[in-house]
Amino acid sequence: MKVAISRFAIVAVIAGLTALVGVPPVLAQVPNFPSGFSSGDLCPGEGCSIAVNGSTLDSGDAPWTPNVPDGTSVLRLTDAVANQRGSTWFTTAQPVTKSWNTTFQFTLSGAPATQGDGFAFVVQNNGLTALGGFGSGLGYGTRFFDPCPVEGSCVPAGSDSGIPSSLAIEFDTYQNAWDPDNQHIAIQSCGTSANSPNHSDSCFIAEASTAVPFANGLSHTVRISYTPPTCSEGSCPPTLFVYLDEATHPTPVLAAYVNIDSKLNLDGTSAYVGFTAATRGAFEAHDISAWTFIPSQTQTVSAGGDGTTFNFGDYNYTAKLNSGDDVNVQVTPVLKSQTDCNTLVQKTFAGAQCFVYNNADGLGGHFAVMFEVTCPDSPGGRCGTNADPSFDAELGSKYVFDKAFNPGYRPLPDQNPLPGWLKGQPADTVHPCNPNPSNTPGLFQSNQIESFGVVGDPIATTKGKSGGTGSCWVATYNTPNELPSVAGTIPANGANYPQGTTVLSNFSCTSVNTLIANPNSAVGPYLTVPPSVQVQDPPIPPVLGCSVSLDGAVPVALTPTTQIPTTPGSHTFVATVTDSATDAVSTQTINYNVVGPTDVAILKVGPLTAPIKSKVTYVIGLGDIGSQPAVDVNVSDLLPANTTLVAGSVSASKVSCAIVNKKLVCTTTPVNCSTTSTSVSCSVGTLQPLSLSSLNGATIKLMVLLGNALTTGKVVKNTATVSATNTDTHTGNNSSTASTLLTAH
Repeated sequence: MKVAISRFAIVAVIAGLTALVGVPPVLAQVPNFPSGFSSGDLCPGEGCSIAVNGSTLDSGDAPWTPNVPDGTSVLRLTDAVANQRGSTWFTTAQPVTKSWNTTFQFTLSGAPATQGDGFAFVVQNNGLTALGGFGSGLGYGTRFFDPCPVEGSCVPAGSDSGIPSSLAIEFDTYQNAWDPDNQHIAIQSCGTSANSPNHSDSCFIAEASTAVPFANGLSHTVRISYTPPTCSEGSCPPTLFVYLDEATHPTPVLAAYVNIDSKLNLDGTSAYVGFTAATRGAFEAHDISAWTFIPSQTQTVSAGGDGTTFNFGDYNYTAKLNSGDDVNVQVTPVLKSQTDCNTLVQKTFAGAQCFVYNNADGLGGHFAVMFEVTCPDSPGGRCGTNADPSFDAELGSKYVFDKAFNPGYRPLPDQNPLPGWLKGQPADTVHPCNPNPSNTPGLFQSNQIESFGVVGDPIATTKGKSGGTGSCWVATYNTPNELPSVAGTIPANGANYPQGTTVLSNFSCTSVNTLIANPNSAVGPYLTVPPSVQVQDPPIPPVLGCSVSLDGAVPVALTPTTQIPTTPGSHTFVATVTDSATDAVSTQTINYNVVGPTDVAILKVGPLTAPIKSKVTYVIGLGDIGSQPAVDVNVSDLLPANTTLVAGSVSASKVSCAIVNKKLVCTTTPVNCSTTSTSVSCSVGTLQPLSLSSLNGATIKLMVLLGNALTTGKVVKNTATVSATNTDTHTGNNSSTASTLLTAH
């Protein structure tokens, strides 16, 4: 029988594979250059992805140059030449007044003694030809040094002013009078007026020196995360974070309160994003080697169908209404380190870990992703309320994750992944992933997971149900209080059942139907134990529902009327429940026996004589000469006084021989033995009856050292015994002694 796969999972996987093999159409409208640039991306006219101006357009190798050795191209803002300035703008304006993340890689190279002046990431509303000043203006601000040192070496007066309606995050490599040093990061904006790089005037927002020497000719990665504030300055946490080489320096190098919408008077509209750079007497090459920009997305979500997919590169978010009218839903991915995400999650769900998505920033970075889900046309951005759950929806995420970046993940079938789909209950409904003040109460108050699955290595799909507001969502593993349970009374562990009788199992499987940390905050989630799936050989783990594995065989559906085998021998009965989140727990592992009487015999042989202080080898043979298989056969050998087992000398195996095509064919199976310096114990397991046509048995070989206290003429007797669970019809052959006469050394 085939395992049923939900339509949601199929859509999620197809969407995921589409994202992996080709850029979704939505990405054509945002900066998405994870592997560098080409000359076709950059030009001064229409039809290009990036508009270029100034020195970026007409100096040397600019605007692009091969990035040896991988053959991709870098966006060169300026060459390492004096008196240059350049700007580049993505030709489609971006929704910068909403939440966004941007990640880029840069290299600054030049003679250390003459490096300057730096570059900036800029948000501006002044068009695709916007360009600021030389030198200290960094291509976005007004240059503050006049007149030109050499007549004719500078541009005409008036063309060296800053970009109006712009906000710049500058990476400054030249120390001017207002700068703290020659390698710092700062945020500057003069609102709708021409921007200025002067940290001493009203355009200054924040600055920070950094321990990372970024003007060193090496590649560095920057991530800028922005969330628009919803309260007055000073009463909200910072809304713009700047990370530099986050993989090794996970703490932001700069954090500031910024309201881009009001600062640039955008009135909720979009603006252009890009880079500027400049040189003057000091100079360096300013290169951008990769760039991605991930804004929020708004789409219409309808009832029925396969749902709406919000693609963010190598992962997505999917929403589908179960009922109700179409609604505009805004989804914003919020990238965080696993540590920062865990801090929010573990306030309520102790021990839970946020999944780290592969390539979450589009440049190969690995981050936890929280999703802000709001309905911008509704009051407060809410998508319904708990009292009026008009937003009755199925919500999910498809993503790729690497187990190396999720070290605590415990995959099936050996362990339990305990995946979660946590829903936040925020104080800030417009930006629901903003932590509550002092993280009290904890942002995430309920686990809404319905299903979880992985394919490949691995592509994961997490799905849950929203019984009210859109809120904040995050995928987790090791989520507590989630395991289903299985309980039963038949068969009983260690019990013996008569051969040939009918014994019916008595088991029940249940899921955890309510996984709510705070019962007053949410409804759900909706884990279930699906009907058992009969899986044919080879097995397809995991088997959903309530199943049983008999003697390690392929799992089959478990019902209260499942008949346990009563064939002679030892049996293992493992009852397992797997819920719709693939949380599996084997709480009932039963070992029972169906046995008949038999006769187990043992023979131990060794040398008749041996010199004192020598090593003596013993061989033990055993077999079942009765009519029934001997189960749980164990051999014990307690060594005589003044003898010691030679370490590593024990070897044991079961032997089965038969006549095949008039030839004797034998197979061996290793036997586990435990040893001390004075004893050997081997668990042989089951022995089939010995006959002329079927030669079954076991052999054990060991070596002992005769001790110094032994004397010539003494007889050393070494006795081995055999036992089995069966009733033994003849106990006289359950032990065997090898006698050895000691001779002179």
